[in-house]
Amino acid sequence: MTPDIHTVLVLDEVGRQIPMKLIQPLYSITYVAVLEAEVAELKKDAERYRWLKENHLQTGKDSWIRTGDDLEEAIDAAMKEAQS
Repeated sequence: MTPDIHTVLVLDEVGRQIPMKLIQPLYSITYVAVLEAEVAELKKDAERYRWLKENHLQTGKDSWIRTGDDLEEAIDAAMKEAQS
């Protein structure tokens, strides 16, 4: 959540208030950078999930992770169980 830029008081190195019209663009650029970093993390998670869904993965001697629709159903069931 972004703070209301009208309630933020920014001072320069000698204590003078910096006008919001100068701060807002910098704040917006920083906020966009934070969102871009979060999107990059989410994309990586999505790539991992798609890879897992499309490939078989052995996790132990006789333990295999489900793939495809079975994987989605197993994840949905586990998430639902965790919420109850």
